[in-house]
Amino acid sequence: MEPDQFKFMIEPLGASTESAIGVIGLNHYGNLGYQLDPSAWGNGFATEALRGYLPALFTNFPKLEEVKSLVIEGNSASRRVLEKCGFVVDNQLPPVT
Repeated sequence: MEPDQFKFMIEPLGASTESAIGVIGLNHYGNLGYQLDPSAWGNGFATEALRGYLPALFTNFPKLEEVKSLVIEGNSASRRVLEKCGFVVDNQLPPVT
């Protein structure tokens, strides 16, 4: 298994199996991504999912040294989720290839 295959659905605790509200995982470039249904925004689900995801990711892939994520300009809520989970802001964009 590769880290980019380590993807999960996000569901509220105690929810039925068909109540996914989002997804979380790494893409094939190694960047973290998560997406929630807008009805779930502002309830702490992204932060909780990320706090559970990161330890599991590093446990399952001990050679993985870092995880990066990009935030769309102006998406302060997503930026705050990442900061609460220990990500450091780097405003330098990588070169376009």
